[in-house]
Amino acid sequence: AVILYQYEQSNGQGFTGAWAFPLDYADADGISEYAYEAVCWVTMKGIMGDVGDNRFAPNDPVTQSEADLLFQGYFDKTQSTELANPFVSCQTMSDAAQVAGFSMELPSFLSPSSIRAVEGSMIEVLSERDYGQIMLRKGLGTEDISGDYNCYPQTSTEELNGCAVTLNGENNKIMTAVWSQDGNTYAVRAAAGLDRDEMYSIVSGLK
Repeated sequence: AVILYQYEQSNGQGFTGAWAFPLDYADADGISEYAYEAVCWVTMKGIMGDVGDNRFAPNDPVTQSEADLLFQGYFDKTQSTELANPFVSCQTMSDAAQVAGFSMELPSFLSPSSIRAVEGSMIEVLSERDYGQIMLRKGLGTEDISGDYNCYPQTSTEELNGCAVTLNGENNKIMTAVWSQDGNTYAVRAAAGLDRDEMYSIVSGLK
């Protein structure tokens, strides 16, 4: 909500004058003060709102597919054309390789439910498991491409297959793994968290 609203403000849009109004979400008191104006704006525009039981759910995580819907809602409601979506939806891994300019090999036990690529830059695959969604990314360079900016209480760097893998998580579950190898950067994200053995299996099988 804050990112979208700040972008709107940078284009001279957003609330002006006496705009404030009370939010009637059941969990409105959980919305941070710095985000309140932004939440009012996305609510008024119909971009974000009630997720059920009159809740805004300000502390809930957002999946990649939910984020896609939010951005699409923003484009539809504001008719903005300045934020181009860099991702290209692909039918197969071969299609993604053509867009990105390099290939990506998945662990044998994972099947893609969604495949996207950024031209000359990155491939992203979503895979559905019984316990939740897993996101796998491969890109060029050495930057962290996980897109996860949370601060986790459990962080470690371990050597696996000859490269240093940074693992982040909590409650003995690993949410993200990030590493670089042979000029490429990799990331695995699991919102529900994985045990160490399964994360190791995914890291070892992602090429």
